Amino acid sequence: PGLIGNLIAFNINGNSMTPTIQTGDMVICHPIETFKEIKDNEIYAVVTKQSVWVKRVQKRFDKLGRWTHLQLISDNFHEYDPFLVELKEIRRLLKVKRKLTGLE
Repeated sequence: PGLIGNLIAFNINGNSMTPTIQTGDMVICHPIETFKEIKDNEIYAVVTKQSVWVKRVQKRFDKLGRWTHLQLISDNFHEYDPFLVELKEIRRLLKVKRKLTGLE
């Protein structure tokens, strides 16, 4: 869909990113090589040992100014509260580049 390179696609299950991304949509993602590439308030797939979340992210720092966490934020903020994930827990980070809807 207008993208080239090493891409990963998967279907979304859940309403936490509604109205931007909905259940049944497919997201096309590009792997992020380093955390330095992350931009606040953009949408990423965050992969940990336990879960895969597709959320908006914001960098969070400790009292010494060291970047230690990502805050994951749902667009459906009325139903889902933001939460923190430690950088050391993240196994893979993917930048959501496109959303495909109605592929059934």
